[in-house]
Parts: sequence; structure tokens; C-alpha cells
Amino acid sequence: MLLETTDWGIDAVASVCGFGSTVTFRQNFASAFGTTPSSYRRQFSG
Repeated sequence: MLLETTDWGIDAVASVCGFGSTVTFRQNFASAFGTTPSSYRRQFSG
């Protein structure tokens, strides 16, 4: 997952994943994983 393997900003990850906006990405991510992309990155990045 890009959040784990890159240091790209959340906006870049959202764009590469096909989301039209960072807000939409964050909403969908939180719904699917129960956490924010930033929190996920802090918890699971190497």
C-alpha cells in the first residue's frame, strides 16, 4: 500500500488511487479501515 511504502503526501496517494479529492479519499479510507490515512501511515509504515 502506498501509505506504507512511500512518503508521498495524502493528496498524491489519493490522486494515484483515482480519487477526485483528498476529502473523498479520507472519507472512504476511514469508512473502510476505521482510521485516517495519516494514522494508518504512522501505525504501519516501516
